[in-house]
Amino acid sequence: MNKRFFLPIFLLSWAVMPCIMAGVPTAKLYKVLRDGQKRDSSIVAMQKTSDGGYVLRIPKKELRTLEFLLVTPSMAVGHQGEKGFFINNDGLQTRFDLPHKQLPYKVQWEEKYLVGDKFKDITDGVQYTAGWDEAPLCISGYHEAGGRTWLAIKEGMKFESRQLVRLKDNTYSLNEAYYLRDIRPYEDLTILFYPVEHDSYTAIALKYRQWLLDHHRMPETIKEKISKRPEIAYASEAPEVRIRMGWKESPSPVQEQTRATEPPMHVAITFDRVCDIIDAMVAKGIKKAELCLVGWNIRGHDGRFPEIFPPDPQLGGYKGLQKVIQKANEAGYRIDLHNNRTDIYSICEDWDNGYHTCKDINGNMKSKFVYGGGMMYDICMKQSYKKFFKRDEPKIAKLGIHGLHFIDVLSIINPHDCFDPRHPLNKKESMRYGNKMLKESQKLFGGSQSEGGKDYTAKVLDYAMYATRATHRPVDKDIFDAFCPIWFIVFNGYIMSNVSNFTVNFPIKPVADALNVVELASRPMFYFYSSFRAKMSQNWMGGELDLRCATDEELNEAVDVIKKGYDIFLTYKDLLKETITDHRELAPKVRCTTFSNGKKVICNYSREDYSYGGTIIPAEGYKIL
Repeated sequence: MNKRFFLPIFLLSWAVMPCIMAGVPTAKLYKVLRDGQKRDSSIVAMQKTSDGGYVLRIPKKELRTLEFLLVTPSMAVGHQGEKGFFINNDGLQTRFDLPHKQLPYKVQWEEKYLVGDKFKDITDGVQYTAGWDEAPLCISGYHEAGGRTWLAIKEGMKFESRQLVRLKDNTYSLNEAYYLRDIRPYEDLTILFYPVEHDSYTAIALKYRQWLLDHHRMPETIKEKISKRPEIAYASEAPEVRIRMGWKESPSPVQEQTRATEPPMHVAITFDRVCDIIDAMVAKGIKKAELCLVGWNIRGHDGRFPEIFPPDPQLGGYKGLQKVIQKANEAGYRIDLHNNRTDIYSICEDWDNGYHTCKDINGNMKSKFVYGGGMMYDICMKQSYKKFFKRDEPKIAKLGIHGLHFIDVLSIINPHDCFDPRHPLNKKESMRYGNKMLKESQKLFGGSQSEGGKDYTAKVLDYAMYATRATHRPVDKDIFDAFCPIWFIVFNGYIMSNVSNFTVNFPIKPVADALNVVELASRPMFYFYSSFRAKMSQNWMGGELDLRCATDEELNEAVDVIKKGYDIFLTYKDLLKETITDHRELAPKVRCTTFSNGKKVICNYSREDYSYGGTIIPAEGYKIL
């Protein structure tokens, strides 16, 4: 049947919905069947749940007939000029009463697999897509023009979900897209919807926190962890100092490297130079710090993962590493070694013709992009855990490493699925193997940390290197108006975090990024050579504003930055252990965070002083009250 017959049904006005399903939340389902041609649109009512919410459920059997599914909840729609808003899974807010332009949609590189030419009608009016490879949460929030506020929680098949934010014919919508062609659905698709008492992003976040607590998805509080693990007690009072030691050119000019064609490693910091950094930090009065050595392994950062041993001889080998560990212990510092458990390169000693890689549904190895080790392939998480984690992490622990063990990438991406018949697993099974690694890191080393703050890792994650990468996205003002710190309201007091990739080395960053650190009770992170990619524009943490130590002058300046940040951290470090009870904007560019111990952090991002109850909050400054 002609596809054009179905399209007008998909674009029907939501104004008819109350007439169809009076008083019951509904969702519009737009389906593309597996043949890629037949399309269907329907409106379904949600079912009441026993805990006062509603659920949209689509059986696994039906999902197996679909190539694509777009879900638009009735409460996720509004019209320009109305007093309503929605918040996506990155914490980015769109208000309907603020002006936005309908712009042509541009497909970003990470979204090309989602929206091809045949789905142009679906992306008509779409101005933004967000996938789980970026967003830390599996929720959305809505405030309807009629006054109701909702929390949506993606549950079944959540790892297949992407969000499409649409502005079409003066109508906004926040849509959940499921691209099903290249997977085998493994459970029912379910989205839960709960009414929220107040019409604020804080209320939405607090509702989610309570739901996680009620469903045993939250970790212990930081205070509870401290009582059981001395490594957490130390980390809660120590900034993270990451030291990138060596790396090969990235992206590599050689995509499939061999021992004969492998490019040379650039040596930035030897183990002896790390000892100099420690001495300088001690001399400056930095009492506590947790050092994470990045690129300590054979051929440096992303050199031959998952092959890591021996410590690279150009950096000083085993003797140099042991010297650093001893020096750190004498200084009263903790030390950790950066590792990776999600990627594999063909140059590694365990390549075995790609046996350990994830395969797609057609049997092809899944690759991402070219990094220091060449073409980066997804590693099957079952293989990663059973063969590599179980083999190497105990060896790292035996070196005398105690602290928050760092596994790169793990908590910022969707779990990998794998269709290799020798080690198959779906994304939900893959999630369990990833979480096993974080949990066993807590047992081996005393704590766990990874790159992001995905909520599926919450129970076993102690520190997020950065919890979000979305803080700068509202600056375009195309469709988003503000970043709402949903993740921090949910998890502060449970998981330590550095706010974002923009807050690395915060004392030398722009004021707005530096204030973020205090506003959201960050455990700050400093990074020597955070910029290492060949093009400066490809460096997502440091850019030109970086810490370096090629000379003694650079080393001294870098440690001054760490000391400045350390002193600021000491003024608010107790807030890492408290939950956030409220977060709001007091005035344009003035934000207030209230913590469970009664303290308030007021950050003034404006260029004029602000008076709060008789207390002056200086321009581009903050006060803790």
